Amino acid sequence: MKVFELHFNPRGRKDSVFDSFVYEPDLCMAGELTRALPQNGSFLDSISGAIKNEFQTKANFSEALKQANIFLDKETKTGNVNWLGNLNFAIINIKDSILNFTKVGNIRILLLRDGDVLDIGQNLELQDQEPYPLKVFSNIASGKLSARDKILIATEEIFHVISKNEIIFNQLSHVTKETELRSIFKSDREALSEISGICLLISEGSAPPATAFSGIKLSFGWLPRKRAALIIVFTLILISAYFIFGGKKEKPLDLTQENLEQARYKIMMAENFIILKKDEKAQALFQEAWDILSPIKTEESASLQKSIEKRLE
Repeated sequence: MKVFELHFNPRGRKDSVFDSFVYEPDLCMAGELTRALPQNGSFLDSISGAIKNEFQTKANFSEALKQANIFLDKETKTGNVNWLGNLNFAIINIKDSILNFTKVGNIRILLLRDGDVLDIGQNLELQDQEPYPLKVFSNIASGKLSARDKILIATEEIFHVISKNEIIFNQLSHVTKETELRSIFKSDREALSEISGICLLISEGSAPPATAFSGIKLSFGWLPRKRAALIIVFTLILISAYFIFGGKKEKPLDLTQENLEQARYKIMMAENFIILKKDEKAQALFQEAWDILSPIKTEESASLQKSIEKRLE
């Protein structure tokens, strides 16, 4: 995977600690501890280390999160409660286009797709919260990514600045190299120089070498709660109605393109249900997509129908 790591004004705030952690081959984390005490300078490193060690040993996302909860429980029992209510932390695992993620606190996890921005982290915020500290990381959301999708993780202060300009999100969704990213943030350099935080842009693919430029620490590296086992599927056909900016695309699609788009979303949602072994729902959605595609006589429609044929019983 390819990860662009941006650290904004890392020395600008003495009471805030933030960092990102990219582990080969498919685990990525970013976090912030606000109102941090001096003794908690390495707190984020400790959490990420506990998660990484468990994940690399068992290759199981849920088990890795349990280890994080155990670490937090021990910290609380030894009297370290400074992190309670001040921890903002996101964890991402992507393998074979399947995304697993979780978060706690005020940190954003956004899906950038074809110019649209989806706040997929909201799914986690809407779930019942377990009491601290045993169930801090207890909700996991999963979904299937398409080839051009990107995931953006941003601490709240960074998100507040870049969300004022929707064009930035569209530009970020097309970034493939460092020079493009550098150009995007040059226009907002003055605003960004006054804030502290972290931002990760994640996509599948190989990673360029580490680099940096003045004012923003920029590096690249390999990407690598209902109850504890709850998994929430973010189905894009439903969540697409809740873009962050609530707007519609400037150029409406013609009827054929609209139907193709609808069919693609139904297929993706069906594939998500297959991941959760809900075959009956998946079959129904594949059939709905087939019915939408049947009247359309294009190469894309034929290709989609061919892929559905392999799924239908």
